[in-house]
Amino acid sequence: MSEGRTRAEQTDRSSGPGIHDPHVALPILIHGDASFPAQGVVAETLNLEDVGFDAENGRVIGTPRLLTSGENHVGLLDPAPDGSAVAYSAGSLEGSRIWRGEFGSPPVELSRDPTSVDTNPAWSPDGRSIAFTRTPNGQHAASGALWIMNADGTSPRRVTEADAFGQTAWLPDSHSLLLSREKALVRYDLASGRASPVPGVDGRAVFIVDGRAEWIAFATTTGGPMKLLAVRLAGGASRLVETAGWEPFHPFFSPSGRWLYFQKNHKNLYRIPGPGQDWRTAPPEKVSDMAKVVAPPPASVRVK
Repeated sequence: MSEGRTRAEQTDRSSGPGIHDPHVALPILIHGDASFPAQGVVAETLNLEDVGFDAENGRVIGTPRLLTSGENHVGLLDPAPDGSAVAYSAGSLEGSRIWRGEFGSPPVELSRDPTSVDTNPAWSPDGRSIAFTRTPNGQHAASGALWIMNADGTSPRRVTEADAFGQTAWLPDSHSLLLSREKALVRYDLASGRASPVPGVDGRAVFIVDGRAEWIAFATTTGGPMKLLAVRLAGGASRLVETAGWEPFHPFFSPSGRWLYFQKNHKNLYRIPGPGQDWRTAPPEKVSDMAKVVAPPPASVRVK
């Protein structure tokens, strides 16, 4: 259709027989799933800002600060436990690497293997280590592996198999993790190398863990729009987390587990009671105004 319309525009029929001039019009095709204006025509950039957030009282603290600038394409990220830095993956023509960003300092490249794609960074609760998934260039995500390195990028080491399309989440002891493997969620103990399945959770889903490692909340689109389910880490039946019918993007728990936060339509933050309040039912409460404060997604908010 585009080529036919362009050919017609290139032909002048005002004086009898059509005269074709290919310089009159030029077709431009843009792929239909573009997430940003002019994606596919210009190279989009995605950079990071951070802003303080009091997750127990539901309020933004201060103003956003720029962490990265220039031609970056930041992907998944995770803040340090003390909020002093952010570990993030950033893509380029050479693949994806793990970087460390701190306010007032240039970003530091932590992973440097040119033969692999590194993503899904996850900072350990004690702040000493960063876990990430590594996949050889050109390989399917299912061929990924879990790697761990020191927080400064030294001593990277392969730990076990993991699905790069999934997530990694540390448990509070910093000695075990939850990770995706073969479409299932498993609990992996670093000392023993023992992996045990977590029942009731799809390993391909986005999941979060409360600060006491008692509950897992995960997203699902089974049966319609995205919704949140919660299940105890020890096992048992899952329960629906009521979000008033809104799709709960980028969920996270407050440190105490009293609140569960999410973004409605990738914009403002809302909160509902979490396991620390026995999941009592309440209408979602709006706690941010993105028209006044341009904040990054919750994953890059410094939570206190």
